[in-house]
Amino acid sequence: MQKKLLALAVAGALAPAAAMAQSTVEIYGRANLSIDQWRAKGSTSGTGDFNSRMRIVDSGSRLGFRVNEGLGGGMRAFVVMESGANIDSGTGNGQSTAANTSSGLWASRDSYLGIGGGWGDVRWGRQSIFWSNGVIAQTGANYINSAADGLTTGGHGTVAIPVARQSNVISYNTPTMGGFNASLSFSPSTTEGAAFTGTGQTKDSIWGFTARYTGGALRAQFDWADRKNTAATLICPATGCTELKA
Repeated sequence: MQKKLLALAVAGALAPAAAMAQSTVEIYGRANLSIDQWRAKGSTSGTGDFNSRMRIVDSGSRLGFRVNEGLGGGMRAFVVMESGANIDSGTGNGQSTAANTSSGLWASRDSYLGIGGGWGDVRWGRQSIFWSNGVIAQTGANYINSAADGLTTGGHGTVAIPVARQSNVISYNTPTMGGFNASLSFSPSTTEGAAFTGTGQTKDSIWGFTARYTGGALRAQFDWADRKNTAATLICPATGCTELKA
């Protein structure tokens, strides 16, 4: 009798551990610092020259957590929480010349809750709707200071993008088939005023679509996004209200 009770006690102690075996927690991150020696000369105005100087810059360091929970039947729940970190200065936004500005708070980078299975997954939280470099370049806040995709990124960008990393996003992400996968995203955004200001006021919203292909050394990505009613306001003179859109 004592041996049977002991066996039952051991089985009972192992049961919670067996259930927890379906859960995984991963801590990941990247430390990326650079030392720059630079100067600027030849300014036509004479005021834009800079003497030679050295700087230490955090170029995209981050700390993240990934949690996966098996739900059975091929289903899973997961959480991603990623935060930027300036390990050169320890401040919220680093130096004014630093590239790593997505820092200072928890979940400052892509962070979301999701549920998925063989059909793909649905995520909601802070996500990148339109991100033109994606997997096809390592630039800007990654490894070097600029590249061809500087047309849409960085302070020297010449083509405006509709949105990049955005709060309050829900997305559907397909499984990868034959190297292809895609994401469809929607966000009510955060720019609409909290109070109704008059007739004609429309809702703020963002739609985005991204298609990706990976095959050997080949990487391709297509991004499309549409942002409605950015910072909409109403002007109401005596003749009535007129909606303006930025």
